[in-house]
Amino acid sequence: MNIFGTIDAVSITNTAKLIVSTVLALFNIDQIPYVDSDTYVAYNNEKDAILYELWVGSDGNTTCKIYYSDLPWPIGKILYLKQVYNMKQLLGIAKDNAERREEEIYRRATAAYKALSTRLGEDSFFSDNRPTSLDAIFIGHALITLYALPETSVLRGKLLEQANLVNLLGGSEDTEVEGDESFDYE
Repeated sequence: MNIFGTIDAVSITNTAKLIVSTVLALFNIDQIPYVDSDTYVAYNNEKDAILYELWVGSDGNTTCKIYYSDLPWPIGKILYLKQVYNMKQLLGIAKDNAERREEEIYRRATAAYKALSTRLGEDSFFSDNRPTSLDAIFIGHALITLYALPETSVLRGKLLEQANLVNLLGGSEDTEVEGDESFDYE
């Protein structure tokens, strides 16, 4: 049984965004603690990849459902296109370097996943057998990657290559997210 209840991908994504933003605000984490594991060092390398996948490397269907589904189509489309432009600037993507930047973004994400996987090993948490801000931030990232991105996502595939990271969520990518819907959150 998973702890998240039976909910759709948009709800998971919104919940994950809330968790991540709360952790970032509470601990004033603009820079996620790095993970050093042998030859791998993961700082915040997977963040660029998820931004790229959501805003630049996809057709925008998932992103529009998450962020703009409650807005009229023209307004949502304009805001989406503006955000795509902003993300390209943030990620340093231009017409002449788009392919090189994409390869670099995915290479860095792969290195981050390998470092996190090596650091986690067979443990339940990344450090001290207790959850830390790194666990919370990674779980938010993994939920968005596995449940919001399409199955054809390159980033999703790279995360699924690291089975112990997927198992940190309490199951595999094929596990249906279910739980006690009668739980009172107040």
